[in-house]
Amino acid sequence: MADLKNNLFNYATKELSQDAFICWLCSYALEGADTSDLELNKCAKDLICEFIKRELGNDIDCSKVSLKKVEKQFEQIDVLLTAKYDNEIYKIIIEDKTYSSEHDNQLTRYKNSLGKEYSHVVGIYFKTGFQSDLSEVNKAGYHVFNRSDILKTLHDCKSDNAIFKDYKEYWENFERITQSYKDLSVDEWPDWQAVNGFYDEMQSILEGNGYWAGYGYVPNQSGGFWGLWYGDGKNETIEVDDFKSTMYMQIESKWNYEKNHYDIKICLKLQNKSDDRKDERLYKLRDLIIDIQSAYGFERPQRLGFGQTMTVGVYKCSLGDYDVFKTTVLESIERAKSLIIYANAKMKS
Repeated sequence: MADLKNNLFNYATKELSQDAFICWLCSYALEGADTSDLELNKCAKDLICEFIKRELGNDIDCSKVSLKKVEKQFEQIDVLLTAKYDNEIYKIIIEDKTYSSEHDNQLTRYKNSLGKEYSHVVGIYFKTGFQSDLSEVNKAGYHVFNRSDILKTLHDCKSDNAIFKDYKEYWENFERITQSYKDLSVDEWPDWQAVNGFYDEMQSILEGNGYWAGYGYVPNQSGGFWGLWYGDGKNETIEVDDFKSTMYMQIESKWNYEKNHYDIKICLKLQNKSDDRKDERLYKLRDLIIDIQSAYGFERPQRLGFGQTMTVGVYKCSLGDYDVFKTTVLESIERAKSLIIYANAKMKS
């Protein structure tokens, strides 16, 4: 991995720093901009064109795209670009996110506000970090411009500008760490990026197989962990009269400082969905699962919880490398599904 100790963006990690970079780079596409660095001019114009393409399609003539204005924090919009194409004015909203996500209906508000005055408003969700749920972004009509899109646009630029090179190198290195999960054994994963890189791919695989999935950081009193949660969405609910609970799977990856690697376990979770927080049937179900789980490849957790959501089983496995881990995750949900179906029948009998 690259040595980033002298890289500006190793220290300028806030979204405001990325806002400034986006404005700075785009400014090279402005009419009358400094043309002493032709590579930077071309990269800036290519970036603006990519934003317009997201709205109009790939067949547009980039030579006819021009940038008229760059504004930062205009009515709380991170970056607002005014561009012209085919004699039409386009307002390009760039909502810049590194590790945070959208909130407070901000995306829709920005679009609606500009839409009162302009016919062509393009929403770009500029996302360099990880985000498992983009449903609100899509619902608001924004185009996701992720880390892969950004690096693809910057890749061919040969500018020697120090700021540009630092930004490009920082995110290229981030992506190398992210993708390292494919080449290393699980106990050699170097950082949280590799964990989330695996989770991101695993979410796509699970959803492609008809399951639901999500991932992110889960804080708790013991220090928190990076989690991937998933379920089959069909057989996970157990209902008996007015009692209702759900069961799902959760991978928990927590850094072990003594051993210098991630401790990872695949857990079976039980969640009470009833109004009664101390419903005896919840604990009856918990004990039933503990009694039968070994037949389905699970073992009793070291500590049993008593909350609304508790771990009731840990999948017995050896994770090995990426391919083994991937196969194990898919096996675990199938085994859990069979266990839940059986437990549901027993609770109702």
